[in-house]
Amino acid sequence: MPPLLRTAKLITDEQATFPTNTSQTILYKSPTLPLTRHKNLLISSQLRSATFTTQSCIDIRPTIASPRPSSSLVQQVSKAKNLVDTIVASDSKSSFTILALTRNPDSPSAKALAAKSSTIKLVKGNLDDVPACFEAVLEATNGTPIWGVFSVQQALQDGATQERKTKQGKDVVDRAIANGVKIFVQTSVDRGGAKSDSNPTYVPHFISKHNIEACLREKAKDGNMTYTILRPTAFMDGLTPNFKGKMLTTMLKTSLGPKPLSFIATSDIGFFAAQGFLQSESPDYKNQAISLAGDDLTFDEINQIFQYNLG
Repeated sequence: MPPLLRTAKLITDEQATFPTNTSQTILYKSPTLPLTRHKNLLISSQLRSATFTTQSCIDIRPTIASPRPSSSLVQQVSKAKNLVDTIVASDSKSSFTILALTRNPDSPSAKALAAKSSTIKLVKGNLDDVPACFEAVLEATNGTPIWGVFSVQQALQDGATQERKTKQGKDVVDRAIANGVKIFVQTSVDRGGAKSDSNPTYVPHFISKHNIEACLREKAKDGNMTYTILRPTAFMDGLTPNFKGKMLTTMLKTSLGPKPLSFIATSDIGFFAAQGFLQSESPDYKNQAISLAGDDLTFDEINQIFQYNLG
Protein backbone atom coordinates (compact mmCIF):
# COMPACT_ATOMS: atom_id res chain seq x y z
CA MET A 1 0.00 0.00 0.00
CA PRO A 2 1.54 3.34 -1.03
CA PRO A 3 2.32 5.69 1.88
CA LEU A 4 0.19 8.39 0.23
CA LEU A 5 -2.90 6.28 0.80
CA ARG A 6 -2.78 7.11 4.48
CA THR A 7 -4.47 10.44 3.70
CA ALA A 8 -7.01 9.06 1.28
CA LYS A 9 -9.27 6.95 3.49
CA LEU A 10 -9.68 5.47 6.94
CA ILE A 11 -6.93 2.97 7.65
CA THR A 12 -5.70 0.94 10.58
CA ASP A 13 -2.57 1.75 12.53
CA GLU A 14 -0.94 -1.40 11.15
CA GLN A 15 -1.52 -0.26 7.57
CA ALA A 16 -0.08 3.20 8.10
CA THR A 17 3.41 4.00 6.92
CA PHE A 18 5.16 7.25 7.73
CA PRO A 19 8.26 9.11 6.58
CA THR A 20 11.18 8.95 8.98
CA ASN A 21 11.40 12.74 9.10
CA THR A 22 8.15 14.01 10.62
CA SER A 23 9.23 17.64 11.02
CA GLN A 24 7.08 18.56 8.01
CA THR A 25 4.41 15.90 8.52
CA ILE A 26 2.03 16.52 11.39
CA LEU A 27 -0.08 13.48 12.21
CA TYR A 28 -3.41 13.25 13.96
CA LYS A 29 -3.49 12.40 17.64
CA SER A 30 -4.92 8.98 18.30
CA PRO A 31 -7.38 8.91 21.25
CA THR A 32 -5.69 5.72 22.44
CA LEU A 33 -2.15 7.07 22.40
CA PRO A 34 -0.39 9.41 24.81
CA LEU A 35 -0.20 13.01 23.67
CA THR A 36 3.09 14.44 22.47
CA ARG A 37 3.90 18.08 22.01
CA HIS A 38 5.98 19.52 19.17
CA LYS A 39 6.20 23.19 18.20
CA ASN A 40 2.76 23.91 19.67
CA LEU A 41 1.17 21.20 17.53
CA LEU A 42 -0.63 18.13 18.83
CA ILE A 43 0.98 15.18 17.12
CA SER A 44 1.29 11.44 17.50
CA SER A 45 3.18 8.59 15.91
CA GLN A 46 -0.08 7.25 14.47
CA LEU A 47 -3.08 8.66 12.62
CA ARG A 48 -6.41 9.06 14.35
CA SER A 49 -8.23 9.24 11.03
CA ALA A 50 -7.68 10.34 7.49
CA THR A 51 -10.55 10.66 5.09
CA PHE A 52 -11.80 12.60 2.10
CA THR A 53 -15.43 11.93 3.01
CA THR A 54 -17.28 15.24 3.30
CA GLN A 55 -18.91 15.69 6.70
CA SER A 56 -22.51 16.85 6.82
CA CYS A 57 -22.78 20.54 7.64
CA ILE A 58 -24.85 21.29 10.71
CA ASP A 59 -26.89 24.50 10.63
CA ILE A 60 -25.88 25.36 14.15
CA ARG A 61 -24.50 28.72 15.12
CA PRO A 62 -22.85 28.78 18.57
CA THR A 63 -24.47 26.31 20.76
CA ILE A 64 -24.70 26.61 24.40
CA ALA A 65 -24.82 23.55 26.43
CA SER A 66 -25.15 23.11 30.06
CA PRO A 67 -23.53 20.07 31.62
CA ARG A 68 -24.93 18.80 34.84
CA PRO A 69 -24.88 19.70 37.62
CA SER A 70 -23.85 23.28 36.94
CA SER A 71 -21.90 23.31 33.73
CA SER A 72 -22.58 24.44 30.21
CA LEU A 73 -21.03 24.24 26.84
CA VAL A 74 -21.37 26.30 23.71
CA GLN A 75 -20.77 24.84 20.29
CA GLN A 76 -21.47 25.84 16.76
CA VAL A 77 -21.61 25.38 13.03
CA SER A 78 -20.31 22.30 11.16
CA LYS A 79 -17.96 21.33 14.02
CA ALA A 80 -20.99 20.81 16.27
CA LYS A 81 -21.70 17.30 14.99
CA ASN A 82 -18.19 15.98 15.57
CA LEU A 83 -17.77 17.70 18.93
CA VAL A 84 -21.11 16.33 20.15
CA ASP A 85 -20.32 12.84 18.86
CA THR A 86 -17.10 12.80 20.89
CA ILE A 87 -18.73 14.00 24.11
CA VAL A 88 -21.75 11.71 23.77
CA ALA A 89 -19.42 8.73 23.26
CA SER A 90 -17.22 9.63 26.24
CA ASP A 91 -17.39 8.24 29.77
CA SER A 92 -18.26 11.77 30.93
CA LYS A 93 -21.40 12.13 28.79
CA SER A 94 -23.71 12.02 31.80
CA SER A 95 -21.97 15.11 33.18
CA PHE A 96 -23.10 17.29 30.29
CA THR A 97 -26.29 18.81 29.03
CA ILE A 98 -25.53 20.21 25.58
CA LEU A 99 -27.58 23.15 24.40
CA ALA A 100 -27.17 23.76 20.69
CA LEU A 101 -27.89 27.33 19.62
CA THR A 102 -29.43 27.40 16.15
CA ARG A 103 -31.20 29.96 14.04
CA ASN A 104 -33.70 27.31 12.99
CA PRO A 105 -34.51 24.52 15.48
CA ASP A 106 -36.82 22.96 12.87
CA SER A 107 -34.08 22.43 10.27
CA PRO A 108 -33.29 18.78 9.45
CA SER A 109 -29.66 19.19 10.53
CA ALA A 110 -30.60 20.67 13.91
CA LYS A 111 -33.16 17.91 14.53
CA ALA A 112 -30.60 15.26 13.56
CA LEU A 113 -28.16 16.69 16.08
CA ALA A 114 -30.75 16.73 18.87
CA ALA A 115 -31.69 13.12 18.09
CA LYS A 116 -28.19 11.93 18.99
CA SER A 117 -28.78 12.09 22.73
CA SER A 118 -31.35 13.05 25.33
CA THR A 119 -28.68 15.33 26.82
CA ILE A 120 -28.89 17.63 23.76
CA LYS A 121 -31.37 20.50 23.68
CA LEU A 122 -31.91 23.01 20.88
CA VAL A 123 -32.10 26.73 21.65
CA LYS A 124 -33.14 29.30 19.06
CA GLY A 125 -30.86 32.32 18.71
CA ASN A 126 -28.82 34.52 16.41
CA LEU A 127 -25.26 35.71 17.05
CA ASP A 128 -26.18 39.20 15.92
CA ASP A 129 -27.78 39.46 19.39
CA VAL A 130 -25.44 37.56 21.71
CA PRO A 131 -27.02 38.81 24.99
CA ALA A 132 -30.38 37.41 23.85
CA CYS A 133 -28.65 34.08 23.04
CA PHE A 134 -27.32 33.77 26.57
CA GLU A 135 -30.70 34.73 28.02
CA ALA A 136 -32.36 31.99 25.93
CA VAL A 137 -29.81 29.45 27.11
CA LEU A 138 -30.23 30.37 30.78
CA GLU A 139 -33.98 30.08 30.35
CA ALA A 140 -33.50 26.60 28.87
CA THR A 141 -31.34 25.58 31.85
CA ASN A 142 -33.74 27.10 34.39
CA GLY A 143 -30.96 29.39 35.52
CA THR A 144 -28.25 26.73 35.80
CA PRO A 145 -24.91 28.50 35.22
CA ILE A 146 -23.16 28.05 31.89
CA TRP A 147 -19.93 26.14 32.47
CA GLY A 148 -18.38 26.08 29.00
CA VAL A 149 -18.64 27.76 25.63
CA PHE A 150 -17.66 26.51 22.19
CA SER A 151 -17.48 29.33 19.66
CA VAL A 152 -16.63 29.42 15.96
CA GLN A 153 -17.64 32.00 13.39
CA GLN A 154 -18.66 31.13 9.83
CA ALA A 155 -16.59 32.07 6.79
CA LEU A 156 -17.20 35.32 4.95
CA GLN A 157 -20.41 34.29 3.21
CA ASP A 158 -24.15 34.80 3.59
CA GLY A 159 -23.56 38.38 4.69
CA ALA A 160 -20.88 37.47 7.26
CA THR A 161 -18.47 40.38 6.83
CA GLN A 162 -15.15 40.66 8.63
CA GLU A 163 -16.56 43.32 10.95
CA ARG A 164 -19.74 41.35 11.67
CA LYS A 165 -17.81 38.15 12.44
CA THR A 166 -15.36 39.96 14.70
CA LYS A 167 -18.16 41.63 16.64
CA GLN A 168 -19.99 38.31 17.08
CA GLY A 169 -16.86 36.55 18.33
CA LYS A 170 -15.93 39.32 20.77
CA ASP A 171 -19.52 39.58 22.01
CA VAL A 172 -19.54 35.84 22.83
CA VAL A 173 -16.30 36.26 24.82
CA ASP A 174 -17.67 39.27 26.73
CA ARG A 175 -20.98 37.58 27.49
CA ALA A 176 -19.26 34.37 28.57
CA ILE A 177 -17.18 36.28 31.13
CA ALA A 178 -20.21 38.24 32.31
CA ASN A 179 -22.03 34.94 32.91
CA GLY A 180 -19.19 33.32 34.85
CA VAL A 181 -18.27 30.76 32.18
CA LYS A 182 -15.27 28.63 33.24
CA ILE A 183 -14.10 27.02 29.97
CA PHE A 184 -14.02 28.66 26.52
CA VAL A 185 -13.06 26.76 23.36
CA GLN A 186 -12.55 28.90 20.27
CA THR A 187 -12.04 27.44 16.81
CA SER A 188 -9.83 29.76 14.80
CA VAL A 189 -7.38 29.19 11.92
CA ASP A 190 -3.67 28.47 11.61
CA ARG A 191 -1.71 31.45 10.33
CA GLY A 192 1.81 30.05 10.18
CA GLY A 193 2.24 27.85 13.24
CA ALA A 194 4.00 29.67 16.07
CA LYS A 195 3.64 32.95 14.12
CA SER A 196 -0.15 32.82 14.42
CA ASP A 197 -0.18 34.92 17.62
CA SER A 198 1.25 37.94 15.81
CA ASN A 199 0.29 37.22 12.21
CA PRO A 200 -3.25 38.33 11.24
CA THR A 201 -2.32 37.92 7.51
CA TYR A 202 -4.07 39.95 4.81
CA VAL A 203 -7.05 37.56 4.50
CA PRO A 204 -10.21 39.17 5.98
CA HIS A 205 -11.50 35.84 7.34
CA PHE A 206 -8.15 35.22 9.06
CA ILE A 207 -7.93 38.78 10.39
CA SER A 208 -11.26 38.40 12.18
CA LYS A 209 -10.09 35.13 13.74
CA HIS A 210 -6.85 36.80 14.89
CA ASN A 211 -8.76 39.68 16.48
CA ILE A 212 -11.16 37.35 18.30
CA GLU A 213 -8.22 35.33 19.64
CA ALA A 214 -6.54 38.50 20.92
CA CYS A 215 -9.77 39.55 22.63
CA LEU A 216 -10.15 36.14 24.28
CA ARG A 217 -6.59 36.04 25.60
CA GLU A 218 -6.82 39.60 26.94
CA LYS A 219 -10.20 39.13 28.64
CA ALA A 220 -9.16 35.79 30.19
CA LYS A 221 -5.93 37.12 31.70
CA ASP A 222 -7.38 37.25 35.21
CA GLY A 223 -7.67 33.45 35.19
CA ASN A 224 -11.38 33.25 36.04
CA MET A 225 -12.07 31.70 32.64
CA THR A 226 -9.60 29.38 30.92
CA TYR A 227 -9.50 28.80 27.18
CA THR A 228 -8.38 26.52 24.38
CA ILE A 229 -7.82 28.02 20.92
CA LEU A 230 -7.80 25.56 18.02
CA ARG A 231 -6.11 26.59 14.77
CA PRO A 232 -6.94 24.08 12.03
CA THR A 233 -5.20 24.14 8.68
CA ALA A 234 -6.93 23.55 5.31
CA PHE A 235 -9.91 21.18 5.41
CA MET A 236 -9.17 17.79 3.87
CA ASP A 237 -12.93 17.44 3.37
CA GLY A 238 -12.74 19.97 0.54
CA LEU A 239 -10.75 17.53 -1.62
CA THR A 240 -13.76 15.87 -3.23
CA PRO A 241 -14.24 14.36 -6.73
CA ASN A 242 -16.81 16.96 -7.80
CA PHE A 243 -16.89 20.50 -9.21
CA LYS A 244 -16.03 22.20 -5.91
CA GLY A 245 -13.14 19.80 -5.38
CA LYS A 246 -11.86 20.53 -8.88
CA MET A 247 -11.99 24.27 -8.19
CA LEU A 248 -9.95 23.82 -5.01
CA THR A 249 -7.33 21.57 -6.59
CA THR A 250 -6.99 23.91 -9.58
CA MET A 251 -6.33 26.77 -7.18
CA LEU A 252 -3.76 24.65 -5.33
CA LYS A 253 -2.05 23.68 -8.58
CA THR A 254 -1.72 27.27 -9.78
CA SER A 255 -0.85 28.91 -6.45
CA LEU A 256 1.23 26.34 -4.56
CA GLY A 257 3.47 24.94 -7.27
CA PRO A 258 5.66 22.25 -5.68
CA LYS A 259 5.05 23.49 -2.12
CA PRO A 260 3.06 21.32 0.33
CA LEU A 261 -0.07 22.47 2.15
CA SER A 262 -1.19 21.23 5.57
CA PHE A 263 -4.62 19.58 5.80
CA ILE A 264 -6.90 18.28 8.54
CA ALA A 265 -10.22 16.39 8.48
CA THR A 266 -13.06 18.35 10.09
CA SER A 267 -13.99 15.30 12.18
CA ASP A 268 -10.68 15.69 13.99
CA ILE A 269 -11.31 19.37 14.69
CA GLY A 270 -14.48 18.33 16.52
CA PHE A 271 -12.52 15.67 18.41
CA PHE A 272 -9.98 18.19 19.70
CA ALA A 273 -12.70 20.72 20.51
CA ALA A 274 -14.29 18.10 22.75
CA GLN A 275 -10.95 17.51 24.49
CA GLY A 276 -10.91 21.18 25.45
CA PHE A 277 -13.87 20.35 27.71
CA LEU A 278 -13.16 16.73 28.59
CA GLN A 279 -9.54 17.52 29.49
CA SER A 280 -10.00 21.15 30.50
CA GLU A 281 -7.42 20.96 33.32
CA SER A 282 -4.77 19.26 31.20
CA PRO A 283 -1.72 21.47 30.48
CA ASP A 284 -2.01 20.33 26.86
CA TYR A 285 -5.31 22.21 26.54
CA LYS A 286 -5.62 24.72 29.38
CA ASN A 287 -4.84 28.25 28.09
CA GLN A 288 -3.26 26.82 24.96
CA ALA A 289 -3.42 27.85 21.30
CA ILE A 290 -2.97 24.70 19.24
CA SER A 291 -2.42 24.38 15.49
CA LEU A 292 -3.97 21.23 14.00
CA ALA A 293 -2.92 19.37 10.85
CA GLY A 294 -3.23 15.84 9.55
CA ASP A 295 -0.70 15.84 6.72
CA ASP A 296 1.38 18.04 4.42
CA LEU A 297 0.58 17.36 0.75
CA THR A 298 1.72 18.85 -2.55
CA PHE A 299 -0.63 19.03 -5.51
CA ASP A 300 1.20 16.13 -7.17
CA GLU A 301 0.73 13.98 -4.06
CA ILE A 302 -2.98 14.82 -3.93
CA ASN A 303 -3.25 13.94 -7.60
CA GLN A 304 -1.55 10.58 -7.03
CA ILE A 305 -3.99 9.77 -4.20
CA PHE A 306 -7.01 10.49 -6.39
CA GLN A 307 -5.60 8.50 -9.30
CA TYR A 308 -4.88 5.51 -7.05
CA ASN A 309 -8.33 5.53 -5.44
CA LEU A 310 -10.59 6.82 -8.21
CA GLY A 311 -8.73 5.81 -11.35
